[in-house]
Amino acid sequence: MAEAKFDEVLDVSGKLCPIPVIETKRRMESLITGKILKIIIDERCDPVAPDNVMQWARDYGHKILQVIKSEGETHIYIQKA
Repeated sequence: MAEAKFDEVLDVSGKLCPIPVIETKRRMESLITGKILKIIIDERCDPVAPDNVMQWARDYGHKILQVIKSEGETHIYIQKA
């Protein structure tokens, strides 16, 4: 599967919840509508962080374009609503 295009990257590897959600929220607030944020999460550090970030995105109406899981890392592509 080809990687989705993105405008900015947020690496929250090594951070425990709620930090990945808080940092995602802050970065999304700085983007203009339609821009895409790629979030890198280390599941080995916090296995529920990807689900928490995706749930936050859905709750706020953002679009999850793609989720790629590989070797303990999750890359989530979210388009700002």
